[in-house]
Amino acid sequence: MVKIGICLPIYGSIPSNSFINFINFLHDLFVNGRNWDIQIFMKPNMTIDKARNDLVKVALEAKCDYIFFIDSDMILPKLTLERLYDMNVPVASGLYFAKSPPYLPVVRDFIEDRFIFKKIIDFGKIIEVGGVGMGCCLIKKEVFDKLEYPWFKFEWKKFAPSAYEENDLEAKDRVYQESEDLGFCKAVLESGFKIYLNSDIVCGHVGGVVNEENYLSKKPDMIKLAELETKWIGYLAEFDKISYKEALDRLEFAHDLYKKEWNRDNPKTPQEIKEWYSKSKFMKYDLLAWHLAGRRQFDLNLVKTIEENLPNKEIEILDFGCGIGMNAYELLKKGYIHITCADVPGETFDFCQFVLKKEKLKSVRFLPVPIHPEFKNKFDLIISFDVLEHVPDEEFEETINKLIELKKENGTFFITTSFGLQEAHPMHFNLSEEKRKLLKKLI
Repeated sequence: MVKIGICLPIYGSIPSNSFINFINFLHDLFVNGRNWDIQIFMKPNMTIDKARNDLVKVALEAKCDYIFFIDSDMILPKLTLERLYDMNVPVASGLYFAKSPPYLPVVRDFIEDRFIFKKIIDFGKIIEVGGVGMGCCLIKKEVFDKLEYPWFKFEWKKFAPSAYEENDLEAKDRVYQESEDLGFCKAVLESGFKIYLNSDIVCGHVGGVVNEENYLSKKPDMIKLAELETKWIGYLAEFDKISYKEALDRLEFAHDLYKKEWNRDNPKTPQEIKEWYSKSKFMKYDLLAWHLAGRRQFDLNLVKTIEENLPNKEIEILDFGCGIGMNAYELLKKGYIHITCADVPGETFDFCQFVLKKEKLKSVRFLPVPIHPEFKNKFDLIISFDVLEHVPDEEFEETINKLIELKKENGTFFITTSFGLQEAHPMHFNLSEEKRKLLKKLI
């Protein structure tokens, strides 16, 4: 008789929906299920790695042939265990989604020695993957027999120094924490076993907002985001003459590297600050990470708002402080044909031009900042997002007056700012009452 150990680590309290679902799941197993010997093990109030290790130990001591992990916030569909068992693979997982934005599937590919979120999932399939969470996961005993104990552990890992060129930024000491589930999956792969996802088993995740239905509605946007991410990381790698993996490594810790770069050079005067922005190696990585993650929905909403309020695709648009050119890229793709990108000449602005030229977006123009006094063109729309907080105090009034000068009489400003927060963003200046008054001139 097959013996299956159902292992439930409990952190905090069990949500009522999950508790009811678990009782119904057990009822179905004992009343309508197969001729299995079911053992139930629980571990409350432990760190998750210790709880998982202790659960596996007691299950193996009880001579279980399979370990079935269920997280205490899962909602399992009917016949979950039966369908995972019938896959007859070393590690089989159901599908569920993360609780926090952008609510990705809790599934990874394993590429070039690192885990990458698998953003695009086709339902109703059995898929070989690189990593899964342990929220709904059936594992054969033989996997644990072959792996070394502890099977689950949080570990601090070092990225290889070759992933970064700037040794003065102590990149060789860059570390990250590998979660207990991904560490286990990596050991599984290294031992020669394979991991599979059954995307026909879609679990609920209490506290999350994504299920099969609304994932399908979001899937086209996720496909576009995955394609955009792959393309732009490729451009970073090509521009910096590094491997795709090295570009990916830099992107993952972009903000910390960018911040460390600023603190190392510690520019003070307006001239030093301009020179720093012109030579920064990591600013373009920080900006791309920003646009791909927390800023993505803002970018999409921006384009939608411009299309709704300024549908004429022949208007003149200035992207002041364009960074890597992501907003200009999105607007050009939507058919706006007169866009000018303006920024401080240097590494990031060069990358902006590199990408837009690679995309063959020929109608875009490039304008160095500070803008020459003799420049006379005026614009229907001026966009400037989280730029003005980077302008030195001594040049703030001049910058505001220049933006006003560049706007047509009936033109429009779309501007956001995020002054201060210098602990996280030391390159941000503070907002003074004088600056507040100057900003009101843009309204």
